[in-house]
Amino acid sequence: SSVTRNRATLGAVLAAVASDQSGKMVTLTAVDSEVSDNECQDVALSSTAPIDPKITVFLGTGGAVFFAYLARASLMSSSSRFQRNLSEEGVILCSLTGSLSEVSDQAATISIKHSSYFQGNVGLQGGHLFYVEQDRFDECASNVENHGCLTVVSITGNSTFEEHGYRNEDQGPFFYVSGYWLHLLLEDAFFLDNILSPEIDAPLIFDVSAYASDIHVTGHATFRGNKGDKARGLLRLNALGGGCEGYHSILVDQESSFIDNHAAVGTMLFLYLPKCPLNKVGVTIEGKVVVEGNTASAGGGSILVMEEPLIHPGSTPYPITPVNVTLKGPDLRIVNNSSPFGLLSFGPHTATYLTMTGPMDISGVTAQVGGIVSSQGYLYGTFEDLSIASVQARMGGFLHASTHCDVTLKNVRMDSFVVEDGGGVFDVGSVGFYDSESWSSIQLERCQLGNHEAPAGGVIYTSSSNVNVTFTATEVFGNQATKGGVLYVDGGSVHVRMKDGSSFESNSGSRGAVCHVAGGSVIVDIDESSSATSNSATDYGGVMYVASHASGTIRAVDEEAAWFGTMPLHENSARKGGVLYVARDAVAILDGVCMESNFAAEGNSSYVDSRGTLLLYHMPPIERSTILAPPESLVCADPGSLRVAKDSVYSTACHGYDLKHVVCPDRLSLVHPTEPASCNTISVETLVLVSAIVIAAFALPAIVLAGWAALRRMQSQQQLADILLPRPIANQLYRGGLLREIINGSRLFVRDQANVVVMYIDVEGFTSWSSGRESDEVVEALKAFFGTLDQECARCGCLKIQTVGDCYVAAVGVLGETFSPAECLARGVAFAWRAVELIQEQSGRRASLPSAVRIGLSQGHVTTGIIGSGRLQFEVIGDTVNVAASLESLNRAQANTILLPVALRRRLEEAYPGYAVFSDTSRITVLEGLHRLECCRITACNVDGLLHCIDPGSYPRPRTNAPRRIRLGIGAGRRSTSLYGRLY
Repeated sequence: SSVTRNRATLGAVLAAVASDQSGKMVTLTAVDSEVSDNECQDVALSSTAPIDPKITVFLGTGGAVFFAYLARASLMSSSSRFQRNLSEEGVILCSLTGSLSEVSDQAATISIKHSSYFQGNVGLQGGHLFYVEQDRFDECASNVENHGCLTVVSITGNSTFEEHGYRNEDQGPFFYVSGYWLHLLLEDAFFLDNILSPEIDAPLIFDVSAYASDIHVTGHATFRGNKGDKARGLLRLNALGGGCEGYHSILVDQESSFIDNHAAVGTMLFLYLPKCPLNKVGVTIEGKVVVEGNTASAGGGSILVMEEPLIHPGSTPYPITPVNVTLKGPDLRIVNNSSPFGLLSFGPHTATYLTMTGPMDISGVTAQVGGIVSSQGYLYGTFEDLSIASVQARMGGFLHASTHCDVTLKNVRMDSFVVEDGGGVFDVGSVGFYDSESWSSIQLERCQLGNHEAPAGGVIYTSSSNVNVTFTATEVFGNQATKGGVLYVDGGSVHVRMKDGSSFESNSGSRGAVCHVAGGSVIVDIDESSSATSNSATDYGGVMYVASHASGTIRAVDEEAAWFGTMPLHENSARKGGVLYVARDAVAILDGVCMESNFAAEGNSSYVDSRGTLLLYHMPPIERSTILAPPESLVCADPGSLRVAKDSVYSTACHGYDLKHVVCPDRLSLVHPTEPASCNTISVETLVLVSAIVIAAFALPAIVLAGWAALRRMQSQQQLADILLPRPIANQLYRGGLLREIINGSRLFVRDQANVVVMYIDVEGFTSWSSGRESDEVVEALKAFFGTLDQECARCGCLKIQTVGDCYVAAVGVLGETFSPAECLARGVAFAWRAVELIQEQSGRRASLPSAVRIGLSQGHVTTGIIGSGRLQFEVIGDTVNVAASLESLNRAQANTILLPVALRRRLEEAYPGYAVFSDTSRITVLEGLHRLECCRITACNVDGLLHCIDPGSYPRPRTNAPRRIRLGIGAGRRSTSLYGRLY
C-alpha cells in the first residue's frame, strides 16, 4: 500500500476522536507499506461536528499520520517506510489519552518491527515524531500498577530511524511519552545521524515522564551520529513523584552500541529525579556494549547523568533518592568519550550505589570534573578488575566527590592521568550541598596507581573534609605534582593507612614528593611490610611537606618492626628535608619510623624551619641521617628514645640544643663533615665487606647459634627491665640499645625534669593495726589496696615510683609527657583523691586496711635516674620529693585530705576552677626549719569531672544532671558515697 501526499487539520491519514473515556481502542497497522509526504496543516474543516476545546490547540499541528483523542491508540508497523511526513507535533502518532481506570488498560501501543524504516520526517518547531500523553494526577496511589495506563513502545527487527530533522534542523525528540507506566523495548533498532534543533532543550531520541518504567536496550541496538547542541542525552527519564512508590529500571546489554553521539548534558542517559523520595531507580549496562566517541559539551556524564531541581538555600531539601547503577564486564568497551562531568554524573540528594566490575578497559576519557565518576550526593561505590588509562580532566581523574563517598577499589590499575587543577585520581571532600562538612572513605586493595600528573595531589586531593584512605597491597608509583606527588590536603582531617606491602615509590613533586599538607592534619600509618622509597622533591620534603599552621604525622603501626629496619623510609631525596620538611608555625610527628639512606642538601631526614616543631616518639637509631632544626624546634617527646648513632650529623643550627634529651652513645658532630678525598686504593668499607663474606661462608653455623644466644639474652634483659623499671622507661632503654650497658654499670641514665608532681600516700594507723594481725592478712590487704591504686595511677596519667611498707609514692611528668604544669598538678590531685575514696570504700571488707590515709603533694624540679647495676631501681630525687614526704608526715591532724603548698592551690584554681574544695591557709614548717611554706588542704574533689575537663576525649563526662563543679565547702572525713550522692 502507498499513502502519500495527504493533508488534513488532524491526522492526515487517520483521526480517531472518542466522545468519552470508555477506553475504546483504535489501531492503525501498516504492513509492507509506504507512508510518505503527508502533512498536518491548518486547512478548512469538512465536518460540522462540534469540536472539543482540548482538540482545538492541535488543529493544523497534530498527527501527519495518526491522531487519537480519548481513545487508546495502537500503531503497528511491519516492513513499512515512513518518510518525509511533516507536522508540528506527533508527526507519526499524536495520542491524547484521558484517565483510564482499568488495570489492563494500555493508553498507547507502538510496535515497530521487521526492518521498518523512518527517514526524513520532520517535527516543526521542536515537535516529536511520536507524542503520547496521559492525564496525570497531582498525587497517585501507593502502587502505580493500580492505575494501569501502560504505554508500550517496541522497536525491533532492524528497524531504522535515520536522518530526521535535516529540514531547517527544527526537529524535536522522536518519542515523547508522559504517563503512569512505560515499557520500552529497543532490540536491533537503529538510530542514525538524527539532528535535534539547536534551540531545543530536550533529549535526542526519547523523552519519558512516568511514575514507573521498564526500559531495555538489547540485541544490536545502535545509536550513532545523533546530535543536538542543547540536547539532554539520547534518552531522558523524568521520574515523576507525587508520593507514589515508583520503580524505574534501565537495562542495556548484548551488543548495543553508542557511537559518536553529541549532546549538551549527558550523551546516553539523562535521569531527572524531582520530588520522588519513594522512587527506586536501577541502571545496568553489561555485555558487549560499546560506548565510543560520545561527547557532552555543557554538563553531565557521557554515559549517565542524574539531576534534581535546584533547591534554594533555606528551603527544605527533598529526601534522598536511592539509585543503583551497575556496569559489568568482561566485554564492555568504553573508549574516547568526553564530557564536563566524566562518564557518570550524580547530582545532589541522591544515594548512589555504584558497581563497576570487569575485566573492563576504559581509556581516552576527557572531562572537567571527575574523569570516570562525578558525585554531589552520597556515593557508595565498588570497583573491581578495571584497567583505566589516558584520562584528562581538570580535577579528579577517576573520581570527584564533593560531599560524601565510600568507595572500594580491588585489582584496579590506573595509568597516565593528566589533571589540570587537583587530584590526579581522586578529588574528594569539598563542602557538601546541605552539609557543614563532608566525609570520604577510600579503600584500595591490590591496585596500581601510576604515572599521573596534577598540580596538586598526584593521586588524591582533598579539602575541608574528613577522609580515610587505606592502601592494602597497593603500588603507587611515578606520580608527579607540584604539591604532593601522591596526596594534597588543604583542610580537614586525613588518615592514611599503608599495609600488607603497600608502597609509595618514585613519586615526585616540588613540595612533598608524597604528601603536601597545606592545611588541616594528616596521619600516615605504615605497617612493617610497607614503605615509601625513592621519592624525590625538587625543593622541600622528600616524603612529606607540612605547611604553616598544619600538622603531619608519620608513624609505625608496629613499633618493634621499625627497630629491625623492616619498615624503611629510605632513598628519598629533596633539597631540604629528605623525608620531612616542617615549615614555620607547623607541627610534625615522627613516631617509630625507620629512616635510612635519605638525602638532602640540608637535613637528610628532616628539616625544621624556624618556629616549626618536630616531635619524636619511639625513634630507632638514625643511621647516616641528618635532622636539621633550630634548638627550640626539636622536641624528643620520649626522652632518651632518639639514639643518634656514630657519624650522624646535626648541623650548626642545632648548636645549643639541650643534649640531655638525646642519648649519644658514640659522638655527636656539630658541623657538616667534609667530603672525603678521592683515592684509587680499596676503601676500608669494601675490605670489611669482603672479609665478612669469606668468614660467613665458613662460620655460618656458629654465627647462627651465637645470634640465637644473643637474641635470648636480649629477651631476658628486656623481661628483667620490664619487671624492675617502669614500662615506658624500660622500652626506651631497650630500643635505644642502652639496657645492657646500664645493667653492667658502664653507662648512667640521668635526666632533669621540671614541674613534676610528687605524691606520698601513707595509711594512717597502719603500725598499730598490723601489730595484732597475721602477716598473711597484712600482706593481702596491702596487695589489694596497692593493686587498685596501680590501676587508678595509670588511669590518671601518673607513674608509680615505689612502695615502702604502707607508703605509696607516685609522680606525674617524669616520662617527658607534653602536659602543662597545671595539667600535671590536676592529674596528681585527681589520683591522690582517688586514694582517699578507695581507702574508704575498702573499709569493712575482709583483710581491709584502716579507713584513712595521709597525703602530701608537691610540685617542682626533680632529677630522675636509674640506680643499681644487677638490680635496677628508677628513682626520683630532689627537694620536691623531700617536701612531699614531709607534708605527708605532717598531715596527721586531718587524715583523708591532701596537704599541699598554697601556690599550687592558686595554679589549680586558675586552670580548673571549682573542681576541688580547699581548707583555710596555715603556715607549716617543713624539713626542720629549712623551709617555711604556706600550705592548705584539699577536703573534697570531683575526680571524674576534673579528668573530663583535662581530656574530654579520653575521660567520659560524669553521668549527672547536677552542676559538675563543687560550689560548697565539705568538711574532711565525710564518706565519699554520701558526698557524691548529694553533689552529683
